[in-house]
Amino acid sequence: MKVAVIGCAHGELVDLYQAIEDTEKQSNSKISLVLCCGDFQACRTHEDLQTMACPPKYRSMNSFHEYYSGKRIAPVLTLFVGGNHEASNHLQELPYGGWVAPNMYFLGYSGCVRVNNELVVAGLSGIYNPAHYSFGRFERVPYSESMLRSVFHVKRHDVRRLEMLAEMKKSPVDVFLSHDWPDHVACSSTRNDPNVVRLLQKKPFFRAEVERDDLGSPANRELMKRLKPTFWFAAHMHCKFAAIMKHTSEGNAPASSVAAKDPDEIDLDDEQSDYGVDQKQGSTTSPAAKRSKPSDDEDDEERTPPPQTKFLALDKIVKGRDFMQVIEVPMERFDATHPLQLSYDRDWLAIIKASHTLTPLQRNPPSPSASEFSGADLQAARVFLDAKFAPGQPIPVPSNFTRTVGEDSPRAPPPQRQKGNPQMDAFLAMLELDHLPTLTVPWTPSTIH
Repeated sequence: MKVAVIGCAHGELVDLYQAIEDTEKQSNSKISLVLCCGDFQACRTHEDLQTMACPPKYRSMNSFHEYYSGKRIAPVLTLFVGGNHEASNHLQELPYGGWVAPNMYFLGYSGCVRVNNELVVAGLSGIYNPAHYSFGRFERVPYSESMLRSVFHVKRHDVRRLEMLAEMKKSPVDVFLSHDWPDHVACSSTRNDPNVVRLLQKKPFFRAEVERDDLGSPANRELMKRLKPTFWFAAHMHCKFAAIMKHTSEGNAPASSVAAKDPDEIDLDDEQSDYGVDQKQGSTTSPAAKRSKPSDDEDDEERTPPPQTKFLALDKIVKGRDFMQVIEVPMERFDATHPLQLSYDRDWLAIIKASHTLTPLQRNPPSPSASEFSGADLQAARVFLDAKFAPGQPIPVPSNFTRTVGEDSPRAPPPQRQKGNPQMDAFLAMLELDHLPTLTVPWTPSTIH
């Protein structure tokens, strides 16, 4: 299955799908999935635009609203995480993820889904700011100037949920999406590597952070070493950079960065390269199946190198820049003639079920509440899910996109109150959970105006 990975979209969705169409024609092949690493800018109206934290001169509607209104339809299933340039009030309607337009799915503040019940895609939205990392989800419209920024900053409890995912899963996720880079992917130990040299030639102001080994997010680094995904894709820095992250055999040991030199591992120059596919072996086994396959020989198992994560960061959507990479993902149950099926990850649903009421809602919560749920809570959540959904069977994500705002006005004031979303109502009802103030509010049709 061919997958297009995109850096920062910045609302340029028409350009994105045109680039995909051009690529398909050039390669005479079909792209079946799009993964976007943030700054999606899902602005439905000028009201949304005023909740995007950037100077007014950079606030532009671009083309997402055409997909929201139905004037255009995304031709390819598109999954994305949030960045730091977002319509924060829109994404706040969907803290656990949902459709922002037909065929466009937001993974939530943190989330995990399955494609064809086989490819596991997880992600974390936002960027890291140490001053706001311990905050709860207290922000609500109308945003203060401080809230306008803290709302898109990564929160500790969302990271903790993903750490629990690593503890629950027998094998790593296949793909992880973030906006921020994990720190240490470009660091002092690799400063003489050609890829890092090239990075610093393009972005010389990164040098001090590279020397300090803190270019990126420490929270993402922690997630990388725990989840050990096959692929990690990011954006934010507006440049293309690749590295192979070698994990130690001890599960909690930090990863080390080895910049990618072998074009068979990651090709930095050819946008149409089959990044991540070993063409020499011609493998048709899914990433998850390959990781979980046991060794027949104990000695061979001892000589097996520690797992690695292939990291790739991409640029923003601008013609002539490296904003897209096409990769080929081996999947056992993929048929290009049938639409992809999106389903919830059962482990992730158990985590949400167990931790929802512990979500901190204060600006300064007394403790990292989302880390306090117990193994018994998770087990009870699993029992609940197995009773409601047949064990081992997919739990489909419903195609229940609904417009929650009406016609646009260029002179619209900033949003005055938090809106709900019927998708969140349905999600919480499925898990038998209640709305939490500031996190979610019930949907009422009267909120369309």
